[in-house]
Amino acid sequence: MKTLSFLIIIYSLFLISCESVVKDFEIKDPEDKITIVGYAVADSFPAFYITKNIGLNDPIEFPPLTAASAELYKNNEVIGSLAINDSNWFSLDTYSYEPGNNYSLRVSAPGINTVTADFLIPTRPEMIVVDTNLELVKNIGCEFCSQSYDFEYEIKFMNQPGIDEYYSVELKQIQNCPGYDYYYCSGKSTKSIYSNAPYIETVRDYGDSYNNRNATEDASGFSFYFSDRLLDNGENNLTISTSINPYDFDTASTVQFVLIFKKIDKNMYEYVRSMGRNYNAEDNPFVQPVSIYTNVGNGLGLVSGFSQVEYTVVMDEVIKNMRSDYY
Repeated sequence: MKTLSFLIIIYSLFLISCESVVKDFEIKDPEDKITIVGYAVADSFPAFYITKNIGLNDPIEFPPLTAASAELYKNNEVIGSLAINDSNWFSLDTYSYEPGNNYSLRVSAPGINTVTADFLIPTRPEMIVVDTNLELVKNIGCEFCSQSYDFEYEIKFMNQPGIDEYYSVELKQIQNCPGYDYYYCSGKSTKSIYSNAPYIETVRDYGDSYNNRNATEDASGFSFYFSDRLLDNGENNLTISTSINPYDFDTASTVQFVLIFKKIDKNMYEYVRSMGRNYNAEDNPFVQPVSIYTNVGNGLGLVSGFSQVEYTVVMDEVIKNMRSDYY
């Protein structure tokens, strides 16, 4: 009995000692940093959105740094100063990016540390479409399901040995629908694609989320990203497909599919990989926090470069054949 009384006293003291009062505390705003977003495309003029970072107590909108000064360099030689326009974008419309060159953007603003972002405009990719195929997909066991088709691209591209290279691929649909508004016929959209190529590493999914691919599953999403880590030196093959059905084009008079094959710089590759790790870490309390990649030294954001080639297929005859099979 004495032992029980002693334990009750000890437990009561333990509960009393654990009591504490939660006081209000102030969330301090982060140190001001320059934030830059810009995608540098071969043969286009430089344009960047330059802002200040935001804290937890700030509005969601990033405040533009209208007082900033920005200079662009190519291979360590100054090209010129960027001017801000009415939309608060900094641009240099008298210059076009040249593939195969290294660039730097240096930005300063009163009272904030100067930042530098280094990026590459890769050489233009060597890609050819060997063949395209249309294949009917049978909906076995579903009497009232609409039939659909797979439209397939067989691609060959060259991987240059001796240097690290990074790639992405996506498919755009462009259609013209006279007399219909945007709700019934969007003029340009990104098609969902899929592939079983083993070297695809990251896919962009709905809502601009990125998912690092499980190699045991087919890749499926709106854009594919991969490095040359698993590629052969020289010629490589890639097959991608997209699903279509006759209902997609009832209001369209002309439809085009535009395959876009890009060489991207390491900055974009590292960014999408970090976004993929962040996505894959969701709902797992035992995963270390993921830092999203940035190449803006002393600041935040992403400045990356790419070059691309496009392959356009006018789908009107294909759609006509689909409709004759369906109706």
